[in-house]
Amino acid sequence: MKAKLTLSIDKKTIEQSKKFAKAHQKSVSTLVEKYLESLSDESEEWSPRKGSVVEKLSGAVKWPYGNKKSYDDILEDALLRKYGLEDDTN
Repeated sequence: MKAKLTLSIDKKTIEQSKKFAKAHQKSVSTLVEKYLESLSDESEEWSPRKGSVVEKLSGAVKWPYGNKKSYDDILEDALLRKYGLEDDTN
């Protein structure tokens, strides 16, 4: 079920949004709706689509760090080591 939502947005942003929506053959409402959906999707646990290649490969490679470190943390550590800027607090 659809419902109306009133937003207060800067005029320039509204005009830019309308141009973007028109260029992508969508409505501004659809853009806002998809954006808000993406925010709620990010908060949920991600899982691959059923039957997809990603689902079939899921779990094939074990993450050597367990749940202790994120990819971003590992990348940051590697770059710090590479450039000799290791943090002594670890």
